[in-house]
Amino acid sequence: MSDHPAYSTEAFSPSEEAEEPPPFEPDHDLPGAVMMIPNSHWGFEVVSATDHPGACVNYLPASREGVLVQGTDAENVRYPRTYLTVSPTVENGLFKDTAFKLVPRYFRLHKLKLYFPQRHIGSLGGTTLQHLRDELARLNPEE
Repeated sequence: MSDHPAYSTEAFSPSEEAEEPPPFEPDHDLPGAVMMIPNSHWGFEVVSATDHPGACVNYLPASREGVLVQGTDAENVRYPRTYLTVSPTVENGLFKDTAFKLVPRYFRLHKLKLYFPQRHIGSLGGTTLQHLRDELARLNPEE
């Protein structure tokens, strides 16, 4: 057993282990959330990775859907005008510059619930989220 608190059973009391996570509130938890989405849920498979980040730009309560944009390594982007690059921060949980494809993808709420809390890595700050929404609206005025 390691002396590191994250690996030590002494770091957690029995009452802490039994605590339930806070209830999932889609109106509050989804907009701005950054999650690692399995590639199969994006509709593709690659050998080099099992998942890609997704940023939720909006939650639509009437249809019970979240609007997500798919992220990829910014170094691999061929047409940067159709992407918005976000730098990593502690808040967003990204570990490298990530380019989000400005194409809305709709995910049903029941599927999004599967990603919380295990695949939730962070949240986009207010200005970054608004910039992503503005660019998405500019390139997709019909949506």
